[in-house]
Amino acid sequence: MITLSPSLRDLLLDGYDVAFPGGSTLELQDVDGRMLASFVLPTDAWAPAVDGTKKIRAPWEFNATGSGLITQYVLKSDAHEERGTVAESGGDMTIDATDIIVGTLLIVSSFTKVA
Repeated sequence: MITLSPSLRDLLLDGYDVAFPGGSTLELQDVDGRMLASFVLPTDAWAPAVDGTKKIRAPWEFNATGSGLITQYVLKSDAHEERGTVAESGGDMTIDATDIIVGTLLIVSSFTKVA
């Protein structure tokens, strides 16, 4: 089993600042991959990693552009892509509402990475 020191875990997690900088795109999709909302990350999207945990600096707020049930996300930059699950609790990303209509205000309240 590989064990990482806390400082190495934080260093690896802080790579999100480089891999997904401000200007990267978050897409929220339904189970079929249809985009229901998108958001451009601000320049200060990520808080520094602490004790092996990387969080967003503040909640991300934006409006839905489609209607349906959000089940997954795609985080994209020019060079990288990450995919994961979305839920009102317990997903890779936590959002306040997953069953949405056009114009719904969406708030990503938790998007935490752990190493």
